[in-house]
Amino acid sequence: MSVNPSEASGTAPQGRLPVLVNLTTNETFVLNQPSITLGRDPECNVVLPDDGYASAHHARIYFDQGWWVEDTMSSNGTMVNDQLIAEPRMLAPNDVIKWVHPLPHPVNEHSSPNYRIQSPESRLKSA
Repeated sequence: MSVNPSEASGTAPQGRLPVLVNLTTNETFVLNQPSITLGRDPECNVVLPDDGYASAHHARIYFDQGWWVEDTMSSNGTMVNDQLIAEPRMLAPNDVIKWVHPLPHPVNEHSSPNYRIQSPESRLKSA
C-alpha cells in the first residue's frame, strides 16, 4: 500500500491507534497521521485501484476529537456501512467504508476494496 507521510500536517493522535483494513487483501494502514487521503492519485496516502469508480482524490479520514471520514467531492460518492455520506461522519470500530458503484459491476482484483476501521484491541485479538 502506498503511503505518503508528507500529505498530513499537524499532530497525530497519541496512544494506541486504530487501523484501516483492506477487506480484499487484509493490508493494513495504521491511522497515525491527523489526515489521510484515499484515491487513485499516487500522491494519496492510500492509493485505490483505477476501477473507474474511485476518484483521484476520493475521500479523507481525519482526526478531530475522534476519527472522521468525508467524501472529497468525488464523482460517485463514499459510503459508510452502506449509507451514502453527504457530510463528514464520525467513524467507530468495525465501520466499513466503500466507494459508490452506480451500476452493477463484477468484483475482481481491479475493483476498489472496502475498508474496515479496527480498534487497537480488535486488531490484537485477530493477530
